[in-house]
Amino acid sequence: FPALDIKDEDKMSKAILIQLIIFILFNPLQAAEQAAKIIISKDNHHNILSFETDYRYDKGSNAYKHYDFGIKIPISNTIRYSLNYRQIYQFNSKNNQWKIEKRPHLSLQKKLEYKLLTTEIRVREEFRFKTDNSYANRNRIRLMFKSNKEILKLKPFVSNEWFYDFDAEKYNKNWLSVGLSLSSLYRSNLALYYKYVSKLEGSNWTSSDSLVLKLLYKF
Repeated sequence: FPALDIKDEDKMSKAILIQLIIFILFNPLQAAEQAAKIIISKDNHHNILSFETDYRYDKGSNAYKHYDFGIKIPISNTIRYSLNYRQIYQFNSKNNQWKIEKRPHLSLQKKLEYKLLTTEIRVREEFRFKTDNSYANRNRIRLMFKSNKEILKLKPFVSNEWFYDFDAEKYNKNWLSVGLSLSSLYRSNLALYYKYVSKLEGSNWTSSDSLVLKLLYKF
């Protein structure tokens, strides 16, 4: 195949970007929920400052949103420690009100790089302060595999995240995500992925799915 020059790659990147946005807007997978996530980060003397927003829509209506501020501190070349504060708003359709949760969280992330694949392991501890003044503690473990090989600047990835509720003393939630990331796009990374959510309600597991568009901008 003939090699593409930089201008051709830029044009192709723009076309891919437009197609990804159209894909999530029209949602051909018919996922029950759509989400748009934006992360802005800045490298400050190797410590990474970040701000994140996440809006989730159910049947066209905003059902969830959160705002997250944090800092990532490197322990070594492959290990980072994170300290974050997240404020969550979840819409309760029964009383037509937003439920608010304040959620500081700590994370430890390990990255392993191989020739064709990058593996990331993240452990997160969440401290959940809810609207009704109740408190809960939860642990999350995420395992992610990313391809190091690009095809038209696209890299496939897959991840799974396990949720353990210390109050209930059980594993009661799971996120499985499969998607594509578009790197080096105007100082940004764009990802589109399908997320399958399993949740334990009482003694039964229920499931839902969503289509997520994620933009990471670095400056």
